[in-house]
Amino acid sequence: MEELGFQVIITVPTNMSDLGKYAEVVNSCSVMVGSHGTNGVFLANADIHPVIMDLESVFRKGYNAARAVYVDGQNMKINLARFRETLVVPLYQWKQHLSNWNISLTTIITVDKAVDEQEQMKFLLSRLVRGEDRTKFDSTGFACDSTFSSFVCVANGPVRINTTTMTVRLPSNQKMLSSETIVKPYARQEDEELLKYISPVQILHENSTPPMPCEHTHNVPAVIFSTDGFTGNQFHELNEIIIPLFLTSRHFESQVRFIITDYKPYFVTKYTRLLSQLSNYEVMNPALNRSVHCFTGAVVGLKYHGNVHLNATEIPGGYSMVDFKRFLIESYHLKMKNVTTDKEKPVLVLLSRQKTRMFLNEGEMMGVMEELGFRVIVARSSLMSNLEKFSKLLSRSSVMVGAHGAGLATEVFLPNGAVMVQVVPLGLQWPSDAYYGNPASEMGVHYLEYKIEPEESSLVELYGRDHPVIVDPGSVFSKGYQAARAVYLDQQNVKVNLLRFRETLVQALGLIGHSPPSN
Repeated sequence: MEELGFQVIITVPTNMSDLGKYAEVVNSCSVMVGSHGTNGVFLANADIHPVIMDLESVFRKGYNAARAVYVDGQNMKINLARFRETLVVPLYQWKQHLSNWNISLTTIITVDKAVDEQEQMKFLLSRLVRGEDRTKFDSTGFACDSTFSSFVCVANGPVRINTTTMTVRLPSNQKMLSSETIVKPYARQEDEELLKYISPVQILHENSTPPMPCEHTHNVPAVIFSTDGFTGNQFHELNEIIIPLFLTSRHFESQVRFIITDYKPYFVTKYTRLLSQLSNYEVMNPALNRSVHCFTGAVVGLKYHGNVHLNATEIPGGYSMVDFKRFLIESYHLKMKNVTTDKEKPVLVLLSRQKTRMFLNEGEMMGVMEELGFRVIVARSSLMSNLEKFSKLLSRSSVMVGAHGAGLATEVFLPNGAVMVQVVPLGLQWPSDAYYGNPASEMGVHYLEYKIEPEESSLVELYGRDHPVIVDPGSVFSKGYQAARAVYLDQQNVKVNLLRFRETLVQALGLIGHSPPSN
């Protein structure tokens, strides 16, 4: 600690007996380090209190059994190399939060010349790989993290990227067994049909041939990903690009540059605010920038944890869906963070679909909503496509109602304590739960579903009440996704039972602290 420039004050139990004096000392500190049990309540606001956590199956045997082992029977001998990383790199990231921090990154590097900018960048890059892949990265400077749905390769520089051929060239390393790696930089690697539309990126290790000269030099790493796939669909844009990009690059604190293959101008325009929050540099379109770029490192591909999900234990920085919502609030300058329970009419946003899964009695639904005291705002595609404007509307709303579809992905903009009501058409229970229902709680949003009866689906008129489409959706799905999509997603509209639907709306009112008006 002293080697890194800290003035270290050691406290022992006898020092803590005079609580007033102890509080004064702790309050003057910038950082507290201790094992579980250390009292950090007296730290000044925004200071950091790292704690060594322990969670084990022994606790299942009862508190006393666990206490005997972990509280009373345990001492520690810290791995200094690992602990050093905890002190150096996060302190640079956290210094903006410390009220009296006056040591710059340059000072830290001066104090310890071994920890230079490249070492810090290597550390940040290494956090994207784990286990054996992390060991391989530390040894060779290159490793790939492969899961069921994502494939991400990480290289510690210097790297040369030819944007004409989308080839990433790494320095030769005799420890590397493979000389070529191909990455299709998009989430959902398990979908082979989807990947046919994703342009590959080739990663090569330099041989004895002299490397191509750098035409442009950057002092940050590159993050390469594709915007093809299902762009144009709100759910897939957030689920497979924006959220994966957040969990892959957020811990770099904007010190990365994005290179987008299969560049979609529409996507970049729509999400400019988010892209500019994650990177301080202009997005690069390889088709318009055909040259050789040198970077300090590279990340090819995006991490993906599943539908609208962030697994905090596997993310550099430990970000959760709460952190992602905070990122959205900051990016779009949203004012409201929690649902209010004042006497004003609560705002209900009704997502109005115009092609499939339409509400055939939308006007009557609005009448019920207004009768219950809601101020109803109908959102059609023209409003929803303007994400900046629509996000502000949702951040001031208490309830959102919509049939299963991509528009429900905008629940991420609802304030804490709001309610999302999903109308679940026939045959769509699983995607309704997986895409929108299950993730809601992670966002601080209450979730209600209105599952329609067969008589509320337009499919009854098309096929008849006893057709397998109505009574056995599984038999349709067994024919493949496209066959099921043609029926349940593309052919189906909904006419809700107003009496049943009213009950769901009354539940929503209760969740936001309101009651239906008395007759």
